[in-house]
Amino acid sequence: MAERRLALVGDPRPRIATPPVGRRNRGLAAIKFAVEVLHIDLMPWQRFVLDRACRTAAGERWAIRTLLVIVARQNGKSLVTAVRILAGMWLWGERLIIAAAQNRGVSIESWRLTTEIAENAGLPITAVLRTTGREELQITRPDGVMCRYKVVSSTPGGGRGLSADLVVLDELREYKDWASYAALDKTRRARPSSQLWTISTEGDHTSVVLDNLQAAGRLAAGSREKGPLAYFEWSAPPDAAREDRAGWAAANPALGHTLDEATIVAELATDPAPVFETEVLCRRVTAVASWLPAGRWDDCTEMAATVPDDATGVCFAADAGPELRQVSIVAAWRRPDGRVHVEALQTFLGPSATLQCEKRLTELVARWRPRLGVVKRGPIEALVTRVAAAAVADVDEILEAVTYTDLERAALAFYEAVVARRIVHPPDPMLADQLAAAQPGEPGTMALRRRNPSIDIEAAVAAVTAVWVVDRSPVIRRPGWVAY
Repeated sequence: MAERRLALVGDPRPRIATPPVGRRNRGLAAIKFAVEVLHIDLMPWQRFVLDRACRTAAGERWAIRTLLVIVARQNGKSLVTAVRILAGMWLWGERLIIAAAQNRGVSIESWRLTTEIAENAGLPITAVLRTTGREELQITRPDGVMCRYKVVSSTPGGGRGLSADLVVLDELREYKDWASYAALDKTRRARPSSQLWTISTEGDHTSVVLDNLQAAGRLAAGSREKGPLAYFEWSAPPDAAREDRAGWAAANPALGHTLDEATIVAELATDPAPVFETEVLCRRVTAVASWLPAGRWDDCTEMAATVPDDATGVCFAADAGPELRQVSIVAAWRRPDGRVHVEALQTFLGPSATLQCEKRLTELVARWRPRLGVVKRGPIEALVTRVAAAAVADVDEILEAVTYTDLERAALAFYEAVVARRIVHPPDPMLADQLAAAQPGEPGTMALRRRNPSIDIEAAVAAVTAVWVVDRSPVIRRPGWVAY
């Protein structure tokens, strides 16, 4: 008799979350309002978001000033946002709420949903402006306060002249620079208690605003630091296979409620790997346009420990972008199974990045006595050479300065090793993003160049360099073996 499998239900709590802060009064009031007034049956994950995001500190100010939620597509993002907007207008008297998206059609659809919910619930609507470019919902509370919810353009001038109590940004992943975000976010400065809400799917290396907030959120979640940023991420674990049903549940909290498991089964069978990773599993992938084949870098991921004590042929490579905005150290070594483990160890930012890198690289060389790799005539060749000279009398004994010509060959070898899965690496969104942001250079020039001047690829270049040096290192012969 075949074993009966239980229906898959999405996880109601995020895999990554900042700790709770503040009193639960408004969050619980918003949930009650949704059920009793708006007649909405909220899913557990939506209740979680409202409860944790709508908490207050002293003086009834919001405990959370900025909210970022990462969750897969079609899980009910617009509905929970609509509840927050209407609760803000009806329960808390937020006089002005503005919403925007890089794709205006997205914010219009969310506005229409919110307006329809308000109409169906019988809220006292004063006016609904449907003129293109002037979409606005007005509700007058029993105390006579009129509250407005309007759609604005997602441009540097979209929120100018406005002072908002709540800002809602749809699909933050589409914000490619800070100009539009900053203009909308700063509409809250004159409000002593205000919030910015944004719920998005995972981004890519061009999602500069999401990347920054996500990094801050993950850091706060990992340290259990309580602050004005709330970050909740529903995503599959980095080491979960695409067919892992537990990973589906971790990224799709609406599973078993409004989303059916059969849908994901069909998507797994038909979606390209990068699409399934981003839209269904909510995991970062090397971009579709990456110089590496889509999905192949992610296929090389393994949850492996850092450099083992008995590692052989260890190489550390370092590189920096031409502006020296950041400097990275990457390690590589050959595993007993013949594959090369590559791992970005540390990235240094700011004016002292090169000094910090030199200090750390010196410590690593003293501990491991490795080979060192650097791009010849690159921005930090002199730095790496100094480290090597301080460690050994003959610099050439441990240092390999890779020429641009060799770097072209190294990039091709790296490409082939990834395709053949001869490389192993731990989950690392930063290195994955940099590999996605890199593309082959012209013959005779730098082997890899940046797709976007604002994005550094120094860790990607260092990874290619490190693997090249490991592949060129002499094979260590073990005693006791005889060739016949």
